[in-house]
Amino acid sequence: MTGLVPPEYQQLLIAGYVLGDLGPEEAAAFEQLLAADPSLIREVEQMQQALEMAYAAETPPPAHLKASILSAYELAQTAVAAPRRSTRVVALSGWIKGLGAIAAALIIGLVIDNYTLRRSLQAVRDVSTPATVLTFDLEPTETQISGSVNVVIDPDSLQGTLNVENLPPLQADQVYVLWTVVAPDAPVTADEKNAILTEVFTVNAAGEGSEQIAVPSVFRDRSLVKAVAITIENADAPQRHQSAPILIEQL
Repeated sequence: MTGLVPPEYQQLLIAGYVLGDLGPEEAAAFEQLLAADPSLIREVEQMQQALEMAYAAETPPPAHLKASILSAYELAQTAVAAPRRSTRVVALSGWIKGLGAIAAALIIGLVIDNYTLRRSLQAVRDVSTPATVLTFDLEPTETQISGSVNVVIDPDSLQGTLNVENLPPLQADQVYVLWTVVAPDAPVTADEKNAILTEVFTVNAAGEGSEQIAVPSVFRDRSLVKAVAITIENADAPQRHQSAPILIEQL
């Protein structure tokens, strides 16, 4: 049967099948084509693979993109369905069908290329635009403390960097503790001082230290965070939070 069907109409049937837009008569014609020439299944698979490559599974194509492809398909299909009233009309119809198929292919290609380009540009923007970070520079609460602490937090990943300078080394039974102080109504578990133990750390002989830390989810909503502070606690039970802050940044 394939020998009796114009190649451009055959391609339109395949495209309509892949896009799920065949009418009952067209579906029947397509089934007859497959029965007569099973090798057409390979062309169907190739077209499906082309569409799958254009639309990654994790990024479903927008509705308007499929609509544009369907419009191109319908335009070409209308040209194929033109009546054959005379030898001259038949020749003209064949020319129109060929033009319609070419136009459909060009439109589909342009639409997919345009969509792919927009996705690529967005990916470049995402990579080139750094995520917003939160920076806290803690100040001493007493004049005799000269150290400084800087905390940089990525609220998206809830990861941060703790940088310490000029803090005096502690006795073996003491540690520094970084606290996140939250609002009283914050939907998190905090101690009686509305604080969340965030990190326990020490410094070297020069009073310096730097490490990666994990931070509470409240940093994704900065309105819930009221302060970031450091205390000196007992190394055996730092969670008891028995000391007052020696460095703090209030928000």
